[in-house]
Amino acid sequence: MVDLESEVIARIKHYQTNPEASWEWLLTPESNDRDLREWFKRSAIHMRDYLYPRIKSKENLIDLYPVQIMWGYQSRLGSGIGTDRLYNYYYGTFGTGYMALTDQNCYVKISADLTEKCPLYESRGIVGSVLLGMLGERDKTKPTREDQNWKFPVQSIKEIRLTQDARRQECVEIGTSNGNFLIYYPAEIMIVAFQMIISEKIAEILAPQASQIAHGKNTDSLHALEQIKSMLDAGLISEEEYESKKLEILSRI
Repeated sequence: MVDLESEVIARIKHYQTNPEASWEWLLTPESNDRDLREWFKRSAIHMRDYLYPRIKSKENLIDLYPVQIMWGYQSRLGSGIGTDRLYNYYYGTFGTGYMALTDQNCYVKISADLTEKCPLYESRGIVGSVLLGMLGERDKTKPTREDQNWKFPVQSIKEIRLTQDARRQECVEIGTSNGNFLIYYPAEIMIVAFQMIISEKIAEILAPQASQIAHGKNTDSLHALEQIKSMLDAGLISEEEYESKKLEILSRI
């Protein structure tokens, strides 16, 4: 656990100075699967061109994960049509895209087009459905037909744990105020990153760095104020120009 926490911290520090490193590897994935390469590449481009420019001044990027997600997932017993036999029905909608984790929020971007090309589950077909029924199960999960976007505060997470879905596939279950999500990126480091944010360990790590950055900005602003005051005293700028520049500098503090 300590080693994973150290890796999370190392990634945060690396992304603070090299944010592009979080998505660059997705632009050239080592795979011969054309659809997977497109999935990774489009996720990277969306993060680079759309999401990151909107959050970079307000949040610290923790990590970026290409993921497949199931939402609205539930499992319950029910009888079959024309029979008293009980079946285990499971429902849910799945999609393909990416998840970006920051020190404040979790962002999820799901693409219907990518879901069609890289589905979490392929259709079982008639034969597969019959065989599944013989085992006492009914699969009612389906791929999304619409793009989906979610943003939820990390502090709204109620629980996070490794689990398995009805198909015995390993996933990460995240319980939030927006509902539960099954994340098919069973990396333990992702769970550790979430836990470190919730426990405020990451906030403690980032606080000194934020203080140093603020101190540096304040020092630069004070130096700039001294410069324009010297220019005013030397008659190089007017009183109006001085007041205008002063307000501009003070607004950046």
